[in-house]
Amino acid sequence: MKPKHFLLKAVIFFIAFYVQISYAQLPIIWQKSYGGSDIDIAHSVIQTSDSGYIVIGDTWSDDGDARGSHGQGSIDILALKLKPNGNIEWKKTLGGSGQDYSNSPSSVIQTNDGSYIIAGTTLSNDGDVHGNHGNFVNSDMWVVKLKPNGDIEWQKSFGGKDIDMANSIVQTNDGGYIVTGSSKSNDRDVSGNHGQTDYWVIKLDNSGSKGHSPNIEWQKCLGGMNNDYANSILQTKDGGYIMAGTTGSNDGDVSGNHGAEDVWVLKIDGTGKLLWQKTFGGSFRDVGNDIALTLDGGFVVAGETSSSDGDVGGSRSSKDYWVIRMDASGNKVWSKALGSSTEDVATALTTASDG
Repeated sequence: MKPKHFLLKAVIFFIAFYVQISYAQLPIIWQKSYGGSDIDIAHSVIQTSDSGYIVIGDTWSDDGDARGSHGQGSIDILALKLKPNGNIEWKKTLGGSGQDYSNSPSSVIQTNDGSYIIAGTTLSNDGDVHGNHGNFVNSDMWVVKLKPNGDIEWQKSFGGKDIDMANSIVQTNDGGYIVTGSSKSNDRDVSGNHGQTDYWVIKLDNSGSKGHSPNIEWQKCLGGMNNDYANSILQTKDGGYIMAGTTGSNDGDVSGNHGAEDVWVLKIDGTGKLLWQKTFGGSFRDVGNDIALTLDGGFVVAGETSSSDGDVGGSRSSKDYWVIRMDASGNKVWSKALGSSTEDVATALTTASDG
């Protein structure tokens, strides 16, 4: 089903930079629209090693820049490799006859060998997709490796018989990959589910960097009896992993929930063992969408808050940006709600060179 709240027909994104610090409006160096005659939405963009860019999103189109749809009315993942000036170097639609989509600003990385890894969600089991565990009914995590020219090197589905989704992927120090998202399954690739939807993290071996589809080294469900959704993961300097998302639980692995849904940040070691967890929020819905490492070994989370009590304070509208600064142990250093009189949501962040 097409989201009715999206009226755009193509995605425009802007890349700008400035020579000196100024409070003046930043100049647009270039801008481009990409897509076809239907809905096209971008979720992730990174700069590549050749100073170009790769953009990952979803498309309902089958024309223009999005030719090659795998099924009438279905959603495909659209990958665009751009030159430094924004012109398209290559384009690729990925998926099958079901719904296939990316979810997150951290759904694509460039690997050590110059290829690209995309983590998304698939309801297909044909076309580019093979091995789906949900049989067109429920979704799997879907991980695809593209060669530098955009051709598929390998693809693999991970999950069980229920709903499994991937939101974030990074390449690990050993050449493998760590993927996180959510799972409602408790069979096949998934074990240890706590009740409803859990954070689900899978560690893949380094065979994926050698031209073969990777194998699961270990997997872990983290959460409680209610719904818990992981949105972002990073590897830390000690070889562990930090994750951020949202939790509606207050049992199992989760403690300290403040209300409806909290930002949930947790640290695991290199084998998936839970080291610590922190909940942040107030009486209403609070979500962590992205996490970044800070220069002093701490963390910062960006997301959204509908609360004005608890850890939040100062929220000025129905929904604000919410930024939380933590130390290396996950203790809150400060938080800030930012926004206007309407709804504002932060989806991604990075650490600037000056901290």
